[in-house]
Amino acid sequence: MREAWDHSTAGYAFLSSEGLVTYGNEYSSELFGNVATEKELGARFSEVPAQGRAASLLTIVPGVTVAGEVESIPVTGGRWLLFRLSPDALDQNRLFSAILDSAGALLVVLDRDFRFVRFNRAAETLTGYGRDEVLGAAVWDVFCTAETEKQVELLYRSMDPNSSRFQRECEWRAKNGSIKTISWMQTVLRDEHGDLQFVVSTGVDVTGSRKAEQALRSLSEQALKEIQEERSTTSRFLHDTVSQDLVALSFSLSRLQQNQQTAAGLQAISQSMELLDRCCRDVRLLSYLLAPPLFEEIGLIPALEWYGGHLQREAGMSVELDFELLSTLPSQERQALIFAALQACVARSVRQMDKTAKTVGLRVLDGMLSLRYDSIAAVRRREPEDVESISAEFQLIRERLRHIGGRLDLEAANGGIVVTVAVPMQGR
Repeated sequence: MREAWDHSTAGYAFLSSEGLVTYGNEYSSELFGNVATEKELGARFSEVPAQGRAASLLTIVPGVTVAGEVESIPVTGGRWLLFRLSPDALDQNRLFSAILDSAGALLVVLDRDFRFVRFNRAAETLTGYGRDEVLGAAVWDVFCTAETEKQVELLYRSMDPNSSRFQRECEWRAKNGSIKTISWMQTVLRDEHGDLQFVVSTGVDVTGSRKAEQALRSLSEQALKEIQEERSTTSRFLHDTVSQDLVALSFSLSRLQQNQQTAAGLQAISQSMELLDRCCRDVRLLSYLLAPPLFEEIGLIPALEWYGGHLQREAGMSVELDFELLSTLPSQERQALIFAALQACVARSVRQMDKTAKTVGLRVLDGMLSLRYDSIAAVRRREPEDVESISAEFQLIRERLRHIGGRLDLEAANGGIVVTVAVPMQGR
């Protein structure tokens, strides 16, 4: 008798007095997957009589409702539920299942309690779980770690009742223990009362992309660090070696000048000393452009003030500082990014021998520490600044800022360039 029920062309399910589905034959499993309670199964029918037979509309999959017949037979310990669809309706269900399984993306369907009712072949392949292992189980019971289980359950149960589409990214634990990062687009289907009935989720495995982004983030961070170390090494060499040699040469020329008798010799020595003084200034300027001293010791704002004064004295560059009074600053690493961006701006101006007035502003806006470098030319250039070509000079800093949630914006204005750098005060 049991074998006849298992392979019957009608659906059989036994509902215990506690409301549990204790038996479902092959036909019912093909239609619904695994269901756990009478409420879950009964919700699929527009009408389930307490006893007897009734015509009913049956929701076999989200968005697909077909005509059928349902009969309820009370017995000791519960009741039997019998249902039958037309051959066309059953074919429709099989076609829908085939479409799900042929899709390359992950396609899963959750019921109102966020239990799996559909789980396509792509999801099986990625996670290592067969559909029979997950149908009827909640998302957090299968794919979440002990640390994230409660958090994910809360995330689902607190879904905005006024929204029908959600996009989110989460991590699933595969059967072999590996962690998969999946980007989901989720659509909520509601019943005639507006209550959640199904969640249809389409997912894409982005594990490789996120690992590549992490590798790029680490690479850009390491590249910036190595660049700063190389700049510091070069700056120390210029300051400790080249500058000292130039000073020694200056003393030698001074002594030679004292012992020189001819007017022509004195003039040549005087010209040489002028050139030497210019070289000394250029070496000091280059040394400070590469790695200004004192930044790590005195902090961002005093270093910016010192830097502005130094540029005015050594490079003849007029720099106006406009700083907001700040009670707190972001981490040392983020301050260093602000300073590195300013160095890049100044170095570019020095290369172009641009001595027009510069304004450096520092503000906190919307939780971001923002530095604005305003280099507006006094006389408008014939050719406007090419922002795209300038952008390449800041690419490494921009990439590093992007990874921490910051940004670097460039804007050509009035023949000059405006650079805005912003880093989060807090966060990742």
